Amino acid sequence: MNVPIFVTLLILMIALPFLDLVDLIRKNNLLPYASLYIVAFGLAFALVFNPQLPGPLQLLHFLFDPIVKYYAQ
Repeated sequence: MNVPIFVTLLILMIALPFLDLVDLIRKNNLLPYASLYIVAFGLAFALVFNPQLPGPLQLLHFLFDPIVKYYAQ
């Protein structure tokens, strides 16, 4: 299936937070970073296994399209 992509993505997603870990703890930004990182991690793996899923841009379009249509009138 997509095993090489899955393994590469897993290694990168585990290794990248360690680069910023000291600064995040020092500045008390660990909780927001971790929550955003977990959401991105889940979305990345979901898109590897099912590429037809809508991405984050489609979500933003869905959320803000009614507002744009309302103010465009």
